[in-house]
Amino acid sequence: MEYLKQVHDFATKWTDKFRDQKINYIELVDHYMADDCEALGFQMDCGHAFLEKYGNAASKFDELNRVIDEITDISLLGSAIYSQWRYFNHWAYDAASILEPENRSWFILALSRLAVLSGENPFIFTGELKKIRIVSNRLGYGPCPEPDEEVEQHITLNSEGRVWFSAYVFGQRRDGHYEKARTQNLKVDKAVAERIMSAFSAYFSNEYTEIFATDIGDWNMELTNTEGKTYKFRGSLCSEFEVQGIDLSDLLRHSLDMPDLYVFDGNNKPDIVNRIEVFYHRITKIKPKEPISEHTEYAVWDYTESLIIDRNSESIEHIQNIGTGCSVTRRYKVEGGIESLLDDLDIDILFEHIEGNPPDVVENPLESKDYTIKVVTKKGISSLRIKHDSLTGRYAR
Repeated sequence: MEYLKQVHDFATKWTDKFRDQKINYIELVDHYMADDCEALGFQMDCGHAFLEKYGNAASKFDELNRVIDEITDISLLGSAIYSQWRYFNHWAYDAASILEPENRSWFILALSRLAVLSGENPFIFTGELKKIRIVSNRLGYGPCPEPDEEVEQHITLNSEGRVWFSAYVFGQRRDGHYEKARTQNLKVDKAVAERIMSAFSAYFSNEYTEIFATDIGDWNMELTNTEGKTYKFRGSLCSEFEVQGIDLSDLLRHSLDMPDLYVFDGNNKPDIVNRIEVFYHRITKIKPKEPISEHTEYAVWDYTESLIIDRNSESIEHIQNIGTGCSVTRRYKVEGGIESLLDDLDIDILFEHIEGNPPDVVENPLESKDYTIKVVTKKGISSLRIKHDSLTGRYAR
């Protein structure tokens, strides 16, 4: 049992290192891993024994992934890991290639299987989720950020609905640490917290495929269950995790009303339009042939019109309120058509240019017109209000 614990500790330790997006390749190819392998009795046989039984799985991730569940021999798998490490340590043209996604994934898969064979899988959450802690860092390769540029976020949420958030800017880096720029503590309804806990627990209770990208940031997460056991997860800041069609990053943003959270994807996914509401309002003063009363010179016609295009209901609704007690409603349902229409809209340039009225517009002091356009996107809501100036006859934002 003691030996199995030693193997398990070795597997979890090195899996975590290979998952670390910021690790220096020297730490992986230096003698440290060889020392651990030797201490556990693993043999460096250039992978011959493993190759004889499992073929190209000895060095190819796709092949290893195909047979991984069949592997039950701890010594054989440990020796394969040792031999694969030795290739990058001694024979590879560029030892840094151990960090390439294909190679990194091979080690993570092999080491994770070793952890399972020697004990409980430490990379699959079990139990009832009590606390979530996520550190998201958007710093990748490229120009050095400005001192006031935000680069890292920390967020912690517990099952009672308490939330702790901190954001850090790059700063002057005199002590090697980022500078805390803002903090926020809040509390959400327990039902909201339970929904988040349920979704995160459901996803990370199963194995997931990690995405490695070296040119973007990364995230680290700790999930703690009610028994106090903590499970650690890592990934690149381009991860998309969904439970029943709900993206976990978006779930956290919407539930906490914090649309700028990095979470797992860096908040870099293109925004999409989910709903457009156009509201038009026209008031016209009409002077009748006969006065209405000694105090009222004009009759007023108050006309409104609205157009709603909605992704969820797959519908277009047009409503005209012509006068008191008189309205006309038309509703069209177009399955697939509404989604296609809204997907074709680019939120970054939508309503960017408002043409307005021609220069020869006729002034009418007895009439006012304005309209409001509300665009509801996946990330939030933006509104555009255009009002007609009855004196100049022009429309303006």
